[in-house]
Amino acid sequence: NIISYDASGDPVAIATGNDGQVLTSTGAGSPPAFETLPASGITEIDQWHLTASFTNGSVATTLTSNLARFSALGWLKRGTGMTESSGIFTFPSTGLWQILFHFVFEYSGALSSCNQAISGSTNSGVGYTTLTDSGKAFTSSGINSTLSSALFNVTNASTHRVKFTTYVSTTSLVISGHATSEATGMKFIRLGDYTT
Repeated sequence: NIISYDASGDPVAIATGNDGQVLTSTGAGSPPAFETLPASGITEIDQWHLTASFTNGSVATTLTSNLARFSALGWLKRGTGMTESSGIFTFPSTGLWQILFHFVFEYSGALSSCNQAISGSTNSGVGYTTLTDSGKAFTSSGINSTLSSALFNVTNASTHRVKFTTYVSTTSLVISGHATSEATGMKFIRLGDYTT
């Protein structure tokens, strides 16, 4: 044990900490204590993807099915990872999160266009707000893609949600998915604590 002194000046014994812990201040008038250092760097990374292609059946479509955590080359996740239900993603912890949405689509006709949106809710999925929206117009058939990125300050992991929506000018556009590789997919990275 280490001998220290309390606020009254009386000696106190500080119990030995565990391996890897450090002696830290617990504030004025309080003896120090052995504590575990907080984790540093990026503690959460998760990657999901659309596992099967489908033909868009409406102008606005929220991706709600055939979503799975990416697992090629043994990749799973870092940290706890996101939770998904019917296309609604829940965060494992608070903090400043970066969200990326890679959208791949195919069209066999003439002029068309599409947009993709990352939308967030702070009220358990009620009242979504568009965090970012990007789009692309194309004049010939073929495969096209867009990439969106958004920052989301998750202050309550139990109420904050995010979803992914596509907006297209034709219902014959194919949204591309693949069982073992990423075509359309999402990435979630916790950058750190949010400070004002």
